[in-house]
Amino acid sequence: MNFLETLILFFSFQAILLAFLFLFKKGNKTANKFFIFFLLLFAYNLFYNVLYWSHFSRDLLLGLLYTYHIPLSLYGATFYLYIRRITTRKPLAWKDLVHILPIGYVLFQTGAYIILPLTSKIEVYETNAFSDYIVNLPYTYPILIAIMTFYGIYTYFKFVRFYKNDPELSIWLKTISYSFILFTLSHVIYCSLTMLSLIAIEFDYFITFFMILFIGLVCYFAFIYSSIFNGTAVEKVIPFVKYKRTGLSKEFSMELREKLLVIMDKEKPYCNPDIRLDTLAARLDISRHHASQVINEHFSVNFFDFINEYRIREAERLLTSTKTQLSITDIAFQSGFNNRVSFYKAFKKIEGTTPSAYRDHYVAS
Repeated sequence: MNFLETLILFFSFQAILLAFLFLFKKGNKTANKFFIFFLLLFAYNLFYNVLYWSHFSRDLLLGLLYTYHIPLSLYGATFYLYIRRITTRKPLAWKDLVHILPIGYVLFQTGAYIILPLTSKIEVYETNAFSDYIVNLPYTYPILIAIMTFYGIYTYFKFVRFYKNDPELSIWLKTISYSFILFTLSHVIYCSLTMLSLIAIEFDYFITFFMILFIGLVCYFAFIYSSIFNGTAVEKVIPFVKYKRTGLSKEFSMELREKLLVIMDKEKPYCNPDIRLDTLAARLDISRHHASQVINEHFSVNFFDFINEYRIREAERLLTSTKTQLSITDIAFQSGFNNRVSFYKAFKKIEGTTPSAYRDHYVAS
């Protein structure tokens, strides 16, 4: 293997490591599983590419031959289901079986060869008997790329474009959506150029570049934006990664914690529906990253959940107040939520019941 192939193989293992880290991510476990599977598809795709280019093991290549289309058939649906789950929490239903049609299409063509033992695959290769096991349907690659492109664009416009419930999560979703769309477009360009005989089929290095870019971005967000782990600081997952490298001492961190508590109790900045992490960072006179560190380290939640905790406590105070009887909608807005739906969702997540039921229970007691 040359240096470039070794570098690509490194990113394949990097994707596996990221998938392992997502096992520790709190919150939506179903969404986590989809993203872990998505990263493992990338890892396998990169590994297969290196194996195909370098030919460092003929037998291994023959063992994995005709599996290249499997990740392509699964990328789009897996990405879509991950984004849908993390933005809407919609559970899987029987109608979601439609998303396995692409992989079924691929296995129909190549499944008979894929399930052969290695000795039989070597015999097929040496006797050039592939036609006995492979169903060659036309335009398989363009069809899979078209499906993947549709998933990427549809997912962005359906779930990502207007998602604003969590500012940091919104940035994450938009970034990986843009990256995935670029990845699919690289396949479109490659497919078009090869069909027009403008490049040889072996020149697919630039597709791998976008896969590496995607993995790099995931790695960046996982380490810089703590909300990717939903409040789990990275050093709790990887013990040798320490916040002390950021220059924020333990004493100063504790001082900032106390200052933050005073700000939250006296100024109630969470009642502003447009509050951002940058707002608290400015009040504390520290960087955005350090503000995120203080919240993660001392309260074990991300910024969004930290703010919502205070908003729900404010809402509970208003719900149980005997001096005024505000409507649920008015309480939602006065507590800092910008719509009734997000208020109900956050309230039920924290209290396990609805605001109306909470008020009724208080009155009854």
